[in-house]
Amino acid sequence: MRWEFTPGPIVGAEPLTGSRGLELVMVAHPFCPCTAASLNQLRDIVVQSQGKLRTRIVFVGANMGSPSPNERAAQEIPDAGIQWVDAKQAQRFGAITSGHVTLYRDGVPIFEGGITASRGVVGDSAGQRAIETALRGQKPIAAAPVYGCALTPGESP
Repeated sequence: MRWEFTPGPIVGAEPLTGSRGLELVMVAHPFCPCTAASLNQLRDIVVQSQGKLRTRIVFVGANMGSPSPNERAAQEIPDAGIQWVDAKQAQRFGAITSGHVTLYRDGVPIFEGGITASRGVVGDSAGQRAIETALRGQKPIAAAPVYGCALTPGESP
């Protein structure tokens, strides 16, 4: 129970140059079982956004050729771009935990953290509400706990 509700750290994202409007970047480990819920939650958010949200899923590691379970789930998110980076590159999005989301407005980070209420749980969460608030043109909370596996071995959680 303690592990289920222990969030990962948030280190702060760098601005995105050249980005306009709302852009969401989720950083994920291709095999983190916790991230399946985050990707399901993200799919629902993207569908409800009705095209107001550019979305990118960034996987950490080497693309193995055949899609991982999380990559297959990401491919079901409408109009989401998918890319692969190493753990160091993922940190520019403020991510060291799988499922970490950074929401940018005109390239400036306005929200960071998770979009699930705990590991592997789909449903109402502070992160989901923050993104919905931004989609309405209002200022969201700055951060919410992120629940997932460490992107780099040996790091918490």
